[in-house]
Amino acid sequence: MSQSKKRKVDLECRIFNEAWTVKYLFTNINKKAICLVCQETIAVFKEYNLNRHFTTKHPKYASHSLKELQTVAENLAKNLNKQQNIFTKQSNIEKSTTKASYVVAHKIAKFCKPFSEAEFVKQCMVQVSEICCPEKKHIFENVSLSRRTIVRRIENISGNLLHQLRTKIADFTYCSLALDESCDITDTSQLLIFIRGINKKCEISEDLLSVHPMKDTTTGEDFFLAVEECLVKVSLTWNKIVSVTTDGCPSLTGKNVGLLKRIRDKVKELQTEHDILFFAALFIKKCYAEKF
Repeated sequence: MSQSKKRKVDLECRIFNEAWTVKYLFTNINKKAICLVCQETIAVFKEYNLNRHFTTKHPKYASHSLKELQTVAENLAKNLNKQQNIFTKQSNIEKSTTKASYVVAHKIAKFCKPFSEAEFVKQCMVQVSEICCPEKKHIFENVSLSRRTIVRRIENISGNLLHQLRTKIADFTYCSLALDESCDITDTSQLLIFIRGINKKCEISEDLLSVHPMKDTTTGEDFFLAVEECLVKVSLTWNKIVSVTTDGCPSLTGKNVGLLKRIRDKVKELQTEHDILFFAALFIKKCYAEKF
């Protein structure tokens, strides 16, 4: 005996009949039959299901003629479109206010302003809208620019930038690093790590990889651990690095305990396919000055 196969409704390729709009007061939205009277949804385009819903839940329309049903259907369809437009407009306003909040957060982070200044910016925006476009004042009032919101926005932007950088680095065939040690206004030593890479399409990209504060000691081991932590963060392996350029800091260029010595030992330990070239920025500047 052959086994009977169960029917799958989604494989029957049922099509909504436009005549059902007038006959049963249904319309097709996103491949679903929606009742124009009560907005209930029927997933399967089957005339029996639509007829049963029409006769059991809306019997008052059963005595109407086709011409009267057509008028009713047109009016109900207009009301449904108005409701959908209201929801769409509200959704667009919410997206705009959220985007505006991210724009302000990005500017505050870019120009190193206090997070609390966003509330002052909002007050200015609301007062300007009262003069220029009072009918849209409520939109500016709905822009969330509290201190905590700005913190979350900046964290989201930072995470997105890190994701983009990881994606770009994953496509690198080879890359090089540039390291520089400097101090901020609080006299805290910071290690700046820059990366330049090339992909299979011969497209060259350069970006700031990390700014790592050195709060304790600044030995070659500390710098190496900072670089290694940064590489792990962006999922970059040592076999893709072909050169490292540093400034003239002894902790970076030392032959015995400096960063370059640590990197050379790491490369030998991993037995990469190629050796890493090392350059000192001060030495390059000196050679350039002597030549020209």
